[in-house]
Amino acid sequence: MANELSSPGNRVDFYAAAEIPRSVRADLYDLAVIGAPVHRGRYPKTLTAWVKRQAGLLNRMPSAFFSVSLGILQDDPPVRADIARILMSFFRDTGWNPRWFRNFAGALAYSRYGWLKRRLLHWISLKAGRPTDLYRDHDYTDWSAVKDFAAEIDSNPRSAAPLTTAVPSDDSHDQECL
Repeated sequence: MANELSSPGNRVDFYAAAEIPRSVRADLYDLAVIGAPVHRGRYPKTLTAWVKRQAGLLNRMPSAFFSVSLGILQDDPPVRADIARILMSFFRDTGWNPRWFRNFAGALAYSRYGWLKRRLLHWISLKAGRPTDLYRDHDYTDWSAVKDFAAEIDSNPRSAAPLTTAVPSDDSHDQECL
C-alpha cells in the first residue's frame, strides 16, 4: 500500500502494525492509511491501542483502513460474516470511523511459521481451495484491488470529511462482505 500511495508530493511513512511507536501522531499527517493483519480473530494489540489513542484525530481527517486475512479467500458466508464482525468490532472498540476500508487476503509465508501455525494456515488454505504446498510461500494478494483502493483514496480531496457511517450501531450489518 505504501508503494501505491508514494508519488511526487506524497511522503509515506511505514510502520509495522505490531510495532507502531507511541510517538507517532496522526495529526502530523494529511492522510492516514492504516493496515493490519488478523491473527486469532483480532488485530495487533499495539496497533489497536494506538488507534484508540488517536481516534479523535483520525476521525477529523481523511483516513483509511485495510484488513489482511486469509479468511477472505473462503467463499463461505459464516467466514465472511466473522471477518466483517472482527472489522466492525475493531471500529467500535477503538472509536474510529475511517472514510475508506477494505479487506485483502495477503500472503501465506509458510517458511516463517512454526509447526502449529503452518498446519492451521494449511487447513484454511485447503478450505479455500488454494495451493497447500507447505514448503513454499504463497501470495494471495489481489494487487489490482490494492491499486484500486489506493487510487480511490488518493483521488479524493484531502479535506474530505471522514464518513461517520462506517460503523453500524447494531450487528445487523455484520453479514455484509466488505
